[in-house]
Amino acid sequence: MYKALVVDDEPIILEGFDNLISWEEFGIEISAKAENGKAALQIVREEEIDLLITDIRMPEMSGLELLKTIRQEGKSIKVIILSGYDDFQYVKEASKYGIENYLLKPIEENELEETLLHLTEKLENEQKQQNRLQESYQLLRSNILYRWITGAIGEEELTMRAEFLDISLEKQWYQVCACHSVGELNNEHITYLEQLLGCFWTGEKPVVFITLHGELLFLFSWDGSKENVPDLETCFLKHQSKISAKFQSDVFIAVGSMEEGWQGAVKSYQEAKKLLDYRMIMPANSVVSAPRLKDGLPRSVKHISWNKLDDLISSGEEEKACLFLEKIFSDLSVSATPENIRTLTCEILFYLSKDFSGNSEIFSEESLREILYTVDMQVLLVRLKKCVEQVIRWRNSIHAEENPVVMAVMDYVHKHYHEELSLKILAQKYKVNAAYLGQLFKHEIGELFSAYLCRIRIENAKLLLRETSMKTNEISERTGFANTNYFSNTFKKMTGIYPSEYRTMSQLSE
Repeated sequence: MYKALVVDDEPIILEGFDNLISWEEFGIEISAKAENGKAALQIVREEEIDLLITDIRMPEMSGLELLKTIRQEGKSIKVIILSGYDDFQYVKEASKYGIENYLLKPIEENELEETLLHLTEKLENEQKQQNRLQESYQLLRSNILYRWITGAIGEEELTMRAEFLDISLEKQWYQVCACHSVGELNNEHITYLEQLLGCFWTGEKPVVFITLHGELLFLFSWDGSKENVPDLETCFLKHQSKISAKFQSDVFIAVGSMEEGWQGAVKSYQEAKKLLDYRMIMPANSVVSAPRLKDGLPRSVKHISWNKLDDLISSGEEEKACLFLEKIFSDLSVSATPENIRTLTCEILFYLSKDFSGNSEIFSEESLREILYTVDMQVLLVRLKKCVEQVIRWRNSIHAEENPVVMAVMDYVHKHYHEELSLKILAQKYKVNAAYLGQLFKHEIGELFSAYLCRIRIENAKLLLRETSMKTNEISERTGFANTNYFSNTFKKMTGIYPSEYRTMSQLSE
């Protein structure tokens, strides 16, 4: 709502303004009133006022004097002048200082409403223009900051840009921190973080920015002894719960090293980015720094019994094979670095694809990328288990006699997964008993029909999330799910993450 201040030395007119028109319809509220220009000026100085409606002749300070003063003080408040028939010279003078309109007393409702309609439209357009300028400035600033900390900008260009964008390159020490959270970030989050960080950082005002890749980064700078620099890990641990509450999600913060000179920001960022990978094996709400990890985690990983994994897969024991993977990941969570985990993941995928590459869907480029770019250890485990399950089911299917009814059902599901489907519907279509069809399908394919249908729908949903901008509820409907909540929960159960998180991770991996 826009805030209006009404000024008139006649109390009856002041009171009458409330019921003169329906102010709410124009998005305006009368937030203050005054009986002379002097009182009005005090209000303008203390409160945020968007619209000033003032009589031009008043005791102590006239409307004209009020207008002159607020313009001299640099305020761009919209102004409507109220005048009598003999005030033309005053109105003419007032127009020099910028007014939207002048209205003769007694005020005509239609004329006031028409004036307010044009005025609010003007305010909205000005706000949109201001927002566009601010967004352009922030985008340019974030781009320069990112090029700086990644070493992708020369000193001459950085120096020239830094002055315009209010970026300090003169400090003695620089430190970069990275923050990961689920969900979209906006300027409100940035403003909140800048204010929060300013509470414990006594050096140059911290810089908070979001890169084009969606990274949330903090840049700190400091002059003086390195020993007197505030310990950022301790500070973030103290305030992490506030950040998490504001973001309404878990936050993982990686604290880069404190480096000398503006060039040192590159090394600090590289360390923070590397530390951010530890969210794969550490609790969701954690703060991590290099000194904390230096002597914390061993670097060796136990050898995997490939023969045992091969036996479990060959014998079709899905549950035991998945438990085997769970044991491996349980060991990794206390005895490995993110690099170790990624290396082992690659070995498992190579082993599976080398021996069981007959099904291209399981080891498609997209499927492999989805696994290798996973940054959450539990999600990674879910996806690897899914891969093993698919390999076992594929092996079972090629050994089974290809029943024409089952093959027809599978083909129909692939073409009509978005429609209402059930064993009963398909049994009627292919003229077989529903219970028999369910048993036959489970015997030959290795999974229940309902699980197979759900898997096909989720795979198609993932495709739409990656390749379209459709909303979650639209994708839910397009892939045959009854409602959006059921779709989101099923997607989370099968992939380890929600649809919105999957889309974000897919975009980052491109």
